[in-house]
Amino acid sequence: MTGSVNIDEDLEGLLPTDNRWDYAVGYRASDACEKTFFVEVHPAETSEVACVVRKARSLKEWAERSAPDLWNMTIPREIHWVASGRCDLRLNDSYRRQLALAGVGSPKRFLELA
Repeated sequence: MTGSVNIDEDLEGLLPTDNRWDYAVGYRASDACEKTFFVEVHPAETSEVACVVRKARSLKEWAERSAPDLWNMTIPREIHWVASGRCDLRLNDSYRRQLALAGVGSPKRFLELA
């Protein structure tokens, strides 16, 4: 890991009522390329899909406007949902589509940086 930003904490005063993404993590891969991983640690339950989608959209809006270098560092973007606790999510086609449109994959129990 080469660095990290607690986006949620850093933007709390500026955007107190917004759905804020949790973290941006910098990582230098074995090919010496620096990558940015955007990570949301959130309950992985079906009822939380809409919240994670809102957070991802807010992340995109904020990053394009206020942190374009960070946002454009890694293409395709690495936007990940990591389950906080158990993963109890029924990912039907509708939920998968909502997440995909927001640029987020299915939730993971852990994130392996590569």
